[in-house]
Amino acid sequence: MLFHPVLVMVGWRHLCEGCCVYFCVCHYCHLLCVCVFFVSIVFPLWVCLFVFSLWFVYDAAENKCTVMDWAHDSTWSAGSPPHGGACMGNGDDDIQKTVQQRLTEAQRQRNELIARGVAHLVAPSVRHYDEANGSVWRTTTKVHTVVRSAAADACVTLSVSPFRGRKPTIVFLPLDHPWDGDLHSNDNSAYVEPLPLAWLPPARMGEQKKLRREGAYAALHFTMSDNAVRFSSVMCTLERAGFAEERSLLSTTWSLKWCKRPVRSDFLRLKPFQRINHFPGTWRIGKKDELHKHLVAARERWCEKNNENLILVGHAHGNSFGDFFPEAWVLPDEEAALKHVLGSDKEHDHLFIVKPTNSACGRGIYLLKASEHLRLEHALQQPNACGASETRPFRLLVQRYISDPLLIEGYKFDLRLYVVVTSYSPMRVYLYEEGLVRFATLPYPAEEALEDHASNESLTAHLTNFTINKKSEDFVPPDGIADNGGVTSASKWTLAALQKEFCNSGLDWNGTMARIHDLIVKTLLAVEPHVIYEQEAISETVGDCCFEVYGVDVLLRRPYTSESPTPMPVLMEVNIMPSLSTHYSLLDQCVKGNFVADTLTLVGITAAVGSKKCGKDVVPVCEMPEGDRLTFSYGHPFLDALTDALELESCLTSEEEFVRRMHFQRLCPTPESYSRYRSLFTQVQRGALQRSLNEVLSLWEQAKLDDPPVYR
Repeated sequence: MLFHPVLVMVGWRHLCEGCCVYFCVCHYCHLLCVCVFFVSIVFPLWVCLFVFSLWFVYDAAENKCTVMDWAHDSTWSAGSPPHGGACMGNGDDDIQKTVQQRLTEAQRQRNELIARGVAHLVAPSVRHYDEANGSVWRTTTKVHTVVRSAAADACVTLSVSPFRGRKPTIVFLPLDHPWDGDLHSNDNSAYVEPLPLAWLPPARMGEQKKLRREGAYAALHFTMSDNAVRFSSVMCTLERAGFAEERSLLSTTWSLKWCKRPVRSDFLRLKPFQRINHFPGTWRIGKKDELHKHLVAARERWCEKNNENLILVGHAHGNSFGDFFPEAWVLPDEEAALKHVLGSDKEHDHLFIVKPTNSACGRGIYLLKASEHLRLEHALQQPNACGASETRPFRLLVQRYISDPLLIEGYKFDLRLYVVVTSYSPMRVYLYEEGLVRFATLPYPAEEALEDHASNESLTAHLTNFTINKKSEDFVPPDGIADNGGVTSASKWTLAALQKEFCNSGLDWNGTMARIHDLIVKTLLAVEPHVIYEQEAISETVGDCCFEVYGVDVLLRRPYTSESPTPMPVLMEVNIMPSLSTHYSLLDQCVKGNFVADTLTLVGITAAVGSKKCGKDVVPVCEMPEGDRLTFSYGHPFLDALTDALELESCLTSEEEFVRRMHFQRLCPTPESYSRYRSLFTQVQRGALQRSLNEVLSLWEQAKLDDPPVYR
């Protein structure tokens, strides 16, 4: 057995001390014995130490090559196997270079597999504005945004209401700064107009007019909370529309408030003409545990109140209420029930996914085998896990893992859909016609290897979050330039590209989207009772001033049979503050830049001056003076026949939104929405006839189909 060098040195020290004492006692009489001792014991020890050192250096070199080869091979998940011997190159630089080359080649092969769906976009031209009469917003801080920018259009564009006497609303046009891959990305005075969504049908917009910036439109203002994310797509669009930021907290002249988490006082001070980008109480839909609880409660309401409706129309979209969200347990509330499930023999080989309820961007997510349930107990015992505190205790959502996702060339993907709600009472919901298809960066494992693949190292094969995948070794940023000058990226597709893929693969696109529409409406109706309750606790009309943007994440499951080629959508998450960042790629800028402008146009923002809400003065034809009844019409017999001012106002507001919907598709109201979702609607009886406004809007939509309106 070889001695450790440290032990040898310690022994040498004690040996020397012993020798000194020996000399003091015996003087020089035993000098010969000491020499013999050194020759017979110490010298062999140093020989052993020298041999051990040579062996240690050789073994370390061998282990280094072995570790590098193992790391090299473990990152090779796609493409051809690694080549070469145990240790390529003559040093660390050569080894690292070889590993990087193989990773890049693997990524190139991956991109080639799914690159047929990539949108090859040409970078838009960069604009610089004449600052003779003012400066542009060189930053998004209030130092620059309190004055109107030189980038503002000379005229304000307005959407004209189809009804006489109604106030026009502002049309917003997209503007942004160059994305990170542009040569002008660091130039604060450079602007671009995001590329139009040319592959979609033309935007739907009614009559428009342009006015000079004077009078009511000479000074347009917005306000933004200190904790709000100042996305360049939002700021630049407001900049182009001629808005300036209002600094005073006491001012009431602003038309738009953009905030992160509004407080009660934000809603109490709202004027009828003002708009704020949140509803009270919608935080429930953004927390994973609250969303799950509300979906379960909504499913129970659906079954209890209308079993006949479930049988007759619930399967019209191919799924009953409970099929579009996975079975889940909220911890620690349902810890006992989950332990019972995980301890079952039939669950032994099944996978579950664990998500902290207060986190975002994929933070804290991991896969769990049923046999590893002790990991959950350990996680719940951590006092400060994932930012938990006494006021925000640590909570987990454990979901049954969806093990049969629809794949494209062996890669998992999900859909980021953009939804805008302009009213919860009555419900008005819009889905943007373009969204993002986000791919994982590692191929999805085969079913027989799924359990072995459940590790934190392989999350980029299971999760499609951009925040996670961009940190992967296999992720290559979208900075390559194609032959046509566009930027190539196989990490994201558009919905239009996915639709084409469905067509080529024989999958039912229309059926899938119908199921997604059903999923979105039911999800929003799950929290509708609580939103209405909190609205009415503040004011009956506060909901008229609110709108909200949601990022809905949907996973598609493989069709059950080849005879029914319709993938099943599964709700993954709802984001109440989705990222509107546009600097990552041209695709992000194209989709999100246009989405922001179309959203601000849809919600109906007006100037502050003379902003008494027209709807308060709306008069049914039957209540007009007799002389006016003969000459005045709202353009449709259904509207003219309404006798309640509140019902008439709801129909007029809904129709004005529909006219300026741009690239949005309305999901609710529709002719059949009230009958289909009646068991989920909160039956708020309003107006002289005490009818639900949701019912009135469905009747109005049907009346338009039967007799298309002809506006002046």
